[in-house]
Amino acid sequence: MRAFGPQHAALLEALRGERVIPSLLRRVSLERCVASNEEVVRLTDWPTALREEPASWAELEPALEDPEAWPDAWERARAIGFSPRAEHHHALLFERMTDQLIARQEHETARYTWRECLRSWRALMESDYARGLLAELVDPELADEMGDEIVSGLLARLPGSRAEALSRALRLDDERINPGEAPDRRLARLHWSAITAARDEAGDAEGVYGSLASLRQAARAATHRIVDGAVARFDRALEAVDITQADGDTLIAPFEWLAELFALIGNHEAASVTAVCSAVELGWKLRKIGRDEEGDFERLLTLVQPFNEDLSARHVNGTSFGHNSKCADFLTFQAEFTSDAPPKRALLEGAMAVCPGHRNASMLMSYAHLNRANVLMNMTKMYPSAMGGLPGGSRRVSTIVLEAWEELEGARRAWPHNEAVESYRDTVRKEAARFRVDLGEEEDQPEDPTEGEDAHTDEEDT
Repeated sequence: MRAFGPQHAALLEALRGERVIPSLLRRVSLERCVASNEEVVRLTDWPTALREEPASWAELEPALEDPEAWPDAWERARAIGFSPRAEHHHALLFERMTDQLIARQEHETARYTWRECLRSWRALMESDYARGLLAELVDPELADEMGDEIVSGLLARLPGSRAEALSRALRLDDERINPGEAPDRRLARLHWSAITAARDEAGDAEGVYGSLASLRQAARAATHRIVDGAVARFDRALEAVDITQADGDTLIAPFEWLAELFALIGNHEAASVTAVCSAVELGWKLRKIGRDEEGDFERLLTLVQPFNEDLSARHVNGTSFGHNSKCADFLTFQAEFTSDAPPKRALLEGAMAVCPGHRNASMLMSYAHLNRANVLMNMTKMYPSAMGGLPGGSRRVSTIVLEAWEELEGARRAWPHNEAVESYRDTVRKEAARFRVDLGEEEDQPEDPTEGEDAHTDEEDT
């Protein structure tokens, strides 16, 4: 009887692969992928590697012909654990499937396969498998020296590939942004979430040869690459706009594109700084050429508001520096276009909070206080003087007069140079005297008859 040799083992493995791989591939791809002949050959070792952990294989094998059993069967097997050799197959397989699914616009399944790819790479890099594999490929004496570059590079390329795809989808190399152009929302979300998923999967772990730390660093670098690229494209597009000739849609297009993108990927300081500073600079230019009243400026402020809210919060929290005056400029512009008193004052208060002493905000706030005082004084004119002597009427009128007086104090505090405050004070004093309301001012001292002319002079000055 002829002995069972390596060629027989290889043949048996191939036969098992032909039987198992098509069903297994369909199940792990949630019925989205079909194994080609090339894929069956490539994955011949896969079933053998899965059998190295009998307990996890026992969860998978009975479910191979039952699509409804997946992905639960896969999750149970993963919880038990796969062999490192099987995880190597999974890492490469799920990455290939992710690219195929994205090309077919099956984005939700692509998210799933990408997560499985990352989970497999992490499991692999938390084992000694990579050390053994590297020892087979290079001189053992050079393994430690070359390990960081070779093994870490395997993982570092993952977020980099997603960043490249996202850069192409966002056309970050283009010089202009046309009206109506918007990022592909689904594709942007998919690639961005893939990059952040890589960062999250790496966690705080180091991994063999620092591979997981490299994955984490590469994911962070990829996010910076996208943010910086988007900001650079915005800058180029805005610089190409002739504000004296461009229509409103062309003028606003770069801001619309930037706002749309960062609504998808979240707040980032570089984008917020660029959007706010650019909007303020453009606002002053529009005002200079008389285009700030056409409605485009208000559209611009609305688009950039989320960026200013983000940047203002960073300044108030002490996590960003150097642009607080621009944030205040932006809020002041918004206040100028706001007619209702409460929201106008809220905007000006925000401007003064982010940039204390901001000249325009302080001046406008001072006049906002005066306007409120004037409203209150107009209210008192509706009441006869006799109401000051009635218990209920006295309280009502007193409240109005004292509130007006406090508004004048607010006007003075906001802008001490406001010369109109004193005339308003005189008006409030007259109403306070008419209704016998105590404003809390120091009363005039009685004349001292022994002081003669000096007393008379002091009284006249008063």
